Amino acid sequence: MLSFILNNTIFFAIGAVVMVIPGVVIMYFLDKKRETSFLEYGIFAIGVSFSLALFQAIFLDVLGIAINILSLSILYGIWVSIFVFLIRKKTFFQKKETRSLSLIFILIFALLLLLKGMYFSQNAIPISTDLGHHMYWSNFIVEKGELPQYQEKEILMAPSDSQAHIISQPFGISDLIEGEHIVFAFIALLSQVSLISSAPLFLLFFIHIVTALGVYAFTRRIFTPSPWREKIALGAFVVFGFLFGIDSPQMRYIIGGVVGNTFGSFFIVSIFLGLFVAVVKKNPRFMALSLFFMLTLAYTHHLSMLLFGLSLLGVGLLLFVIEGKYFWREILPLLYSRYVLGVLLFGLITFFFLWTPAYILNSGVETIVADSEQKAEHSGITLQEYMQVLGSERVLFGLFGFLLMVGILLRGKISKMKKQKEIEPFLSHILLVGWFFPLGGIVFFPEIFHISLPTIRIANYTIIPLCISASFFFFWLVDHLVKQSHNKGILIGTLSLLVIIFLSIGWKDNVSFFEKKGYAQARELHRMASYMGEHYRESEKTVMYDHINITGGSWIKLYFMRDYNYPFYRAHLFRYDRISDKQERCTLDVFTYPETPEAEKCFKDLGVELLALNEVKDGKKFRENDNFVKVYTGNELSLYKKIISEE
Repeated sequence: MLSFILNNTIFFAIGAVVMVIPGVVIMYFLDKKRETSFLEYGIFAIGVSFSLALFQAIFLDVLGIAINILSLSILYGIWVSIFVFLIRKKTFFQKKETRSLSLIFILIFALLLLLKGMYFSQNAIPISTDLGHHMYWSNFIVEKGELPQYQEKEILMAPSDSQAHIISQPFGISDLIEGEHIVFAFIALLSQVSLISSAPLFLLFFIHIVTALGVYAFTRRIFTPSPWREKIALGAFVVFGFLFGIDSPQMRYIIGGVVGNTFGSFFIVSIFLGLFVAVVKKNPRFMALSLFFMLTLAYTHHLSMLLFGLSLLGVGLLLFVIEGKYFWREILPLLYSRYVLGVLLFGLITFFFLWTPAYILNSGVETIVADSEQKAEHSGITLQEYMQVLGSERVLFGLFGFLLMVGILLRGKISKMKKQKEIEPFLSHILLVGWFFPLGGIVFFPEIFHISLPTIRIANYTIIPLCISASFFFFWLVDHLVKQSHNKGILIGTLSLLVIIFLSIGWKDNVSFFEKKGYAQARELHRMASYMGEHYRESEKTVMYDHINITGGSWIKLYFMRDYNYPFYRAHLFRYDRISDKQERCTLDVFTYPETPEAEKCFKDLGVELLALNEVKDGKKFRENDNFVKVYTGNELSLYKKIISEE
């Protein structure tokens, strides 16, 4: 027990060193005038720390310096030393915002942590398929001491029966990127905590909580001219934070190990927050900071970067339509500053000359925007499906909020927006409407944009502007009712009904969220995978597992670390029917039809000796086959060894 407490204390302390301290140091010099609130300062500091970890890793790799505990200890020892030096200076804490956080904010945040923490504690187990894929590359950095070249091998089917099936040479893959893996590797190296644990999930959970705080800080910032500022910010915090089954599907994304979306959402909020601070404060340093975050996002998740780019384009076009002169007079001069040009030059050199992301090298963008085999999950969704994904109360109030904002903008353009200063109270509406509508267009009409992406996942990117819009509409409605009502009893009843409806719908699936599940399954998976790695990691014989009936099978590869696609696995059956997907059938034949000549040829040509499978689902066909012997037995999972016949 003492060892467990000590290991976790070390992990969280190292996590703070990597994810907070470098950013605090940089923000001390960046925000000398203390133009940000305490929360904004902290959010920017975490974003800077993440970015520095990424670019430090790139520079170490380019310089040929091993990424190991020694090099990282030196780097972060320097950061900690500077931090301690600044802490001892009396000026470090001066001039920062002293506004105390409201009691209602503290209560909402405590409730958010309680509810999300309860769900997280019941589900924080290393069994997610997506997280297993990502942790392979983080563990690659830990073991090899260098950044990976994103490659994998595959099985190549023989063109004729007289020739043999073979395993290909490594080839590039484009759906993974450096920024998704470096911070996990850094924390693992410095803390010496294994990545085959719940530790990666704690980092994702931390980023998600910070994103929720970012939504509050961002909303509070953009509605600064409004008397409803604090109310709208608190409302957005509630709607994003734990409404609709404790923020479904965001928490399921955390437990599911959806790394790119989690990091992407955080940086999108941080970038828009930085841009807004830069514009209203006329401070080019925050414009440069936002550009730095954009560069980080480009190295972290290309889908998030693409969708952010479309949203930014939407904001820009809407601003030009409403009041184009504001861009030329107020925003363009910020872009010409030495800070922005310096970051731009740094980004161009790094991106094109030092370390080009894998998705550029391997044509990953073409797989998104090019015409390809149309999949049902890429073809758009209906409004009803959209409401089921994000929650009906969020969608209804959010869409009404956007319509209200559009009406306000149109009225303002016609009657009020004649001078430069008069547009600033409308910037929040321009930002939110411009942010949402390009994404909404892709969700409902993806064929117009020629983008082939999972529609449900894109819908998840609309949740932040939607939540803020929902809060805005709710408090506009409350204010309207207060002004129009002359009967306090009817007013109180109406408002109470609105609150009950708004909250009760959001809690509809909480019961299922607290079901404890998966621990026994995870223990069995990792126990079996450990046995496989111990006996076959260095073996020349080929190992395969059944992805269909083994939950979290992607974690098995961490016990081998031989290739991203090893052990080979039987995929979901529909993938073998797609022209652009699975082009080999050995992984299908050896599990589904082990007695056929086709399967026998796969066993022989590829040297397949060990199969990991679900005993309940597939065990019978192997138990009754004299060519296989069971070498490992669990509650549900088993290992079967192929008996090689002597010829």
